[in-house]
Amino acid sequence: MVFLKKNFLYANDMAKAPLEDLFTKEKLENGKVWEANNFSSGVLLNDGQMNFSFKPFPASLQFSSLMDASQINQDSWVVAGNFYPNNIELGRYDASFGNILSFGKDGKMNSYGLGDLKIKGEVRHIVPVKINGKDCLIFARNNDSLLITEIQNN
Repeated sequence: MVFLKKNFLYANDMAKAPLEDLFTKEKLENGKVWEANNFSSGVLLNDGQMNFSFKPFPASLQFSSLMDASQINQDSWVVAGNFYPNNIELGRYDASFGNILSFGKDGKMNSYGLGDLKIKGEVRHIVPVKINGKDCLIFARNNDSLLITEIQNN
């Protein structure tokens, strides 16, 4: 908010200021109050009638951004992501090395690593392809080479 930048040269000073120093009495009286109760990443599941329920991802998928997913069988997806160009205070989101996200019959989600495969970088797209009759995935990474791996169906 540009008007705040004029009054507070440093973010630290603004953080210490009472709300009344940031906004006029009129703005505070007429402002809407919003509440956030959940900061988890997850999926919205449609029951088929356009009623959606939110299911948070398992804890192992909450440490970085997920940018794409590719279904590898009826109940499982490969997910990957990361995001580097944050500002210096936030740092890079780089804790994702790729995971399998599976959905149990009871709707419970589980997350597993990719074994010895560690996907580094900022994954933007995961594309399933067939190479010489084998199911493979292509991971397109931002400012990096493609990574191609065979899907091991166990």
